[in-house]
Amino acid sequence: MKASTPHPQKASTVIQPIGGHACCVSACALFDQPDMHVRAAELTDHGWVLSVETRGREAACPDCGVIATWAKDRDRVLLHDLPAHGMPVRLVWTKRRWRCLEPACIRTSFAESHPIAAPRARLTARAVSWCVDQLSSHDVAVSALASMLGVAWHTVWNAVAPVIRARIADPARLEGVRRLGVDEHIWTHVGLPGRRAVTGIIGSSQMSGVRRSSAA
Repeated sequence: MKASTPHPQKASTVIQPIGGHACCVSACALFDQPDMHVRAAELTDHGWVLSVETRGREAACPDCGVIATWAKDRDRVLLHDLPAHGMPVRLVWTKRRWRCLEPACIRTSFAESHPIAAPRARLTARAVSWCVDQLSSHDVAVSALASMLGVAWHTVWNAVAPVIRARIADPARLEGVRRLGVDEHIWTHVGLPGRRAVTGIIGSSQMSGVRRSSAA
């Protein structure tokens, strides 16, 4: 019996810059993060994977303020960024761990920071902001956002919930609202007894003949 030949797996597309920043200036421009450098990009069956690092060669100790110039180690941190071309984008950030050489400082080392993401975050800051805007302005479900980012439902919700609570607590969001509209919707869950109701409230104003609405 003739043995069957396994089908070869689809090879991923790898863009590996060689040399300095000039070799990948286009990729860095598309990535659009100040002081961050795209070292490599890989297109896989599950989306894009970008290898990135900061361009900084020194950092101030968060405790004593002394400038550290020696990176004692590097950690690889996985972040989920905005989707691109309809595919999820994952960042592998090679994050420097600096050594503080100030003898009087109790901190011996510290990890570098960047506005791209908060410490221990799983989504980039701009991905979190994008998700909140999609939820508040375009009625996109959390599950749909999770699918577009390539993460679990709870990963999205845990990231956006604090931002949503902060926006709700901000009284400035009600500026310009002159009239309120109320909409009640009742539906029956399949397989579950009883009915559920949800009440939606929107603020609407008419200015110069143009109707404007904002979520309340």
